[in-house]
Amino acid sequence: MSLFEKKQPYEEKKGIFASSIDYHVYHMSPAEKWIGRTLGFFLCYIAIYIFFSMVPLSILGGVAGIFAGERIFRNQLCKRRQQKLTVQFRDMLEAMSTSLGAGKNVPEGLADALTDMSNQYGEQSYIANELRMIIAGVNNNISVEQMLMDFAKRSGNEDIESFANVFEVCNRQGGNLKNIIYETKNVISQKIEIEMEIRTMISGARNELNVMSVMPFIIVLSTRSFTESGGFNMTSFVVKCAALAVFIIAYLIGLKIVDIKV
Repeated sequence: MSLFEKKQPYEEKKGIFASSIDYHVYHMSPAEKWIGRTLGFFLCYIAIYIFFSMVPLSILGGVAGIFAGERIFRNQLCKRRQQKLTVQFRDMLEAMSTSLGAGKNVPEGLADALTDMSNQYGEQSYIANELRMIIAGVNNNISVEQMLMDFAKRSGNEDIESFANVFEVCNRQGGNLKNIIYETKNVISQKIEIEMEIRTMISGARNELNVMSVMPFIIVLSTRSFTESGGFNMTSFVVKCAALAVFIIAYLIGLKIVDIKV
């Protein structure tokens, strides 16, 4: 893609059924929007007021923080939902592997997995809803492969997409589905364990990053009485703007460093 080519906006996938969820996109509830906007406003307001002690500028920054706070909070909720889906999908594969090992076919394995996932995560859990749609599709003469591919495209998870592709080939050509499901479950389990180990290892660095992010504001507050001159100083204003920009960039780089993906 050319540097000057405009990036196309993401088009939400609707899925086979109207109730399908595109896990790339998170639609916030009114309460979640309120939380994100409130946090964004107050954090930006406080940060700018500490640096500049100007209420109008702080309010203006808080208004800008409303949009940033909502977007950041939405991304966090979307990421958390995908993590939940990954864990639930792994447990679904384990339930299906057990059913197929007992001599049941794929539709029966899906039904058993739905029962297990509903008991484990609840009737309205993500994986339970997906299993209900897959079973409903099969009952309406839609192939299991097509339903799984639809789920995989909406999931935003590479492991689910890989599983759907392999399942499609093996189910049509008579492959060993039990082994495929079992191996996919093991791969996902290993990735989850590695991610948990990485989170544990970098928890100290993440805490240090959070502490360091607060230090500039503490330093500004502690030195304010020595630096205030009683009037507006353009040079001081520009320096503070540059310092705040450097701090924000450094914090964003720090978040990228500690965000290790498997």
